[in-house]
Amino acid sequence: MVALPEGPELGAQATDIDTAAVTRLATLASRTGYDVVDLAGFFDEVDGLAQNQMVSLRDARNGAQNIETANQGVIETVVSVTQAATETLEKVKASSASIEASLDTTKNMAAWVAGIEDRVAELDATLKSIVQSNGQITTIAKQVNILAINATIEAARAGDAGKGFAVVADAIKDLSRQTAQAAAGIGDNITNLGDWTTAMRVDAQTTAEQTAHLVDAADSTHAALRDITHSTERTHQDATNISARARDVEAATAAFAAPFKLIEASATTVGDGITKARGRLEGMVDSCEKIVQATTGLGAETPDSAFIAAGMDMAEQIADLFEHAIEVGTISQNDLFSQQLTPINNTAPQQHMAPFTKFTDQVLPPILEAALQIDARVAFCAAVTRSGYLPTHNKQFSHPQGNDTEWNAGNCRNRRVFDDRVGLKAGQNQDPFLLQVYRRDMGNGEFILMKDLAVPITVQGKHWGGLRMGYKL
Repeated sequence: MVALPEGPELGAQATDIDTAAVTRLATLASRTGYDVVDLAGFFDEVDGLAQNQMVSLRDARNGAQNIETANQGVIETVVSVTQAATETLEKVKASSASIEASLDTTKNMAAWVAGIEDRVAELDATLKSIVQSNGQITTIAKQVNILAINATIEAARAGDAGKGFAVVADAIKDLSRQTAQAAAGIGDNITNLGDWTTAMRVDAQTTAEQTAHLVDAADSTHAALRDITHSTERTHQDATNISARARDVEAATAAFAAPFKLIEASATTVGDGITKARGRLEGMVDSCEKIVQATTGLGAETPDSAFIAAGMDMAEQIADLFEHAIEVGTISQNDLFSQQLTPINNTAPQQHMAPFTKFTDQVLPPILEAALQIDARVAFCAAVTRSGYLPTHNKQFSHPQGNDTEWNAGNCRNRRVFDDRVGLKAGQNQDPFLLQVYRRDMGNGEFILMKDLAVPITVQGKHWGGLRMGYKL
């Protein structure tokens, strides 16, 4: 266990100062440092909120611009739709008028086709009458032919007296034959005409049916065009209404832009003010730290004196261990001072291995664990490089990582890089000691105010890094 030396050993040479006044000054500076750090932490949170608000404002502004752009697109589209609806309406009305005229023509044609069927029926009846009359003519011609044959026979019996009658009988017979031939020809023509009229009747019936279907289709088309006309008129009206509403949105967006810019400008001013105030607070923290260091260096007994003496003793022990290891060849100076870090796969937060990590895991734990026994307020003790890399930590903070990133952040702190303000200053400090007050992130959104003591570790005249001891206020 590391012993806590008495405060006077830190600055016994300063005997001509009012140590009580210096102690009060150191205590006051320390308390002021606590308050400033706490306030700085609050400003960090406010700054984070302000940055989030700025992001939200930018997103909102971009959203408003997107709305304006989209709305402009809507207006352009609605104008195109309105124009197309107008053109369509005119074409539909023209088509409707044309269909209506065609419908009248189709109905007239259907009536005419129906009339043809009636006239064909009348023609068929006439042809039947002609056929009947032609049959009678044929019958008469046959009878006349028989009479002519009988007259010829009788004229032959009469001898010379019947020769004149025979001539007449031959003429009648010839007329009868011609009449029969003509009747036969008329019969053939009437048969052909009957076949034609039958076919024409069938065609007329088919045409009448098709014309009826055409009339029905024309009626349906006309009705559909009427519906299309009404729908197009409604679309035209809806497009007109949408255009009017889009113009209203355009006006509202334009009116919204001005106050939105004012809000964004105000938020930017507030954010800049918070950032500047936080910078000033950091300056105040540095001033308080310097006051504490200066008063402690004057030999004043402060609450930090014992921790400072113990830290300086441990830093010296570590330096001795490192120098001895180099001398006996346990590790080379190049490896010990190497800045090379190799990421460890599947770790969150990210952990790294350095060429000296296994070496520090072997030699540092006894010193680091003993530091936890110095005082109940000591929370941790570790050695860090100038870049903030912490290879070996206390056992309670060196657990294997699991799947919970928040838990890992608080319990797996070894082999990680702490390059925040406090971590970097601790590793880069080359003064005899550095005291910092900070809010330590314990994971899961938990912070605690702590003091961070840093004492430089110098190996063979070269600055390796620093010993960090954190203790609660």
